Amino acid sequence: RFVREFGPQLVPRLSSDNYEQIKQGHGPKVWLFLPQDGSGSEGTEQLEVNFAHVARAKYREMTFVLVDPVQSPTIAARMISGLQTPVLIYENAEGQHFVYDNKQSFAIDTISKFLSTQQGPSVVRSEPTPTNPLDEGVRIVTGATFEEIVMDTSKDVLVLFHAPWCGYCKQLFPVYSNLARQLAHVRTLVIAKMDVTQNTIA
Repeated sequence: RFVREFGPQLVPRLSSDNYEQIKQGHGPKVWLFLPQDGSGSEGTEQLEVNFAHVARAKYREMTFVLVDPVQSPTIAARMISGLQTPVLIYENAEGQHFVYDNKQSFAIDTISKFLSTQQGPSVVRSEPTPTNPLDEGVRIVTGATFEEIVMDTSKDVLVLFHAPWCGYCKQLFPVYSNLARQLAHVRTLVIAKMDVTQNTIA
């Protein structure tokens, strides 16, 4: 009864209408990407029930979100590309993603323990490092090269985090590339970009 009446309030299902509100929600985020084929070891319905019960105990500390990968393909491609659903991700305040081992049971107590200890392998997704690191004067950054390039304390680094579907990014690219070419002589400055749909950072 609790899940039926209060589950949608504690665990909203991601949509284009509530995405910004969810991202601005309080505390860390807990994302549950549901099985894409509508089935799972315990069944999708039981999975949602268990998730909602965990949310009831921890909703004051973190924001819980259900994601249907079929209905939200863009965020699924960005966050769980290459992973087998269901996928449970804990996103801390710094934006690091920790993935629950889905070989374990999705029981209430094991999910709760995972969130309480904030344990799990930190997942960094990365495109292959390009042979030519420059695209019209802009340095290409991947998940694998982010630390080396962007966190280099000997350089000032400007990074454009972009996505292929972002219209504003496409409008900015010519200006951004022109800026990179004009400032190419400044050896202590790196103007870079990273596709966030293909790369993550730890």
